[in-house]
Amino acid sequence: LLDLDTVMKKTPWDVLFILGGGYAIAAGCKDSGLSVWIGEQFSFLHSSPRVVIALVVSSFVAILTEFASNTASTTLLLPVLVSLSQAIKVHPLYLMMTGTLSASLAFC
Repeated sequence: LLDLDTVMKKTPWDVLFILGGGYAIAAGCKDSGLSVWIGEQFSFLHSSPRVVIALVVSSFVAILTEFASNTASTTLLLPVLVSLSQAIKVHPLYLMMTGTLSASLAFC
């Protein structure tokens, strides 16, 4: 059977702290309204072509993942991208898929 000593020695605590910290930061940004505010600041992209919007989002996410973990970046930016998509009248999945794939492939 599994005992507490084995769990304490074999658990990757750094991964758990990174995931938990990313979720906490994302929840704080959503609850404080920061994600909505950031999304509204990018509303100047409303008249831009969709390819330019995708390039801006993917570049922003790729730069952010250089300083933070991919999971924390994605968790933090998905609510921002939803509010951005509402501000510029684009379907949310268009920006969310772009941001998620950019975070996943940023190191390639």
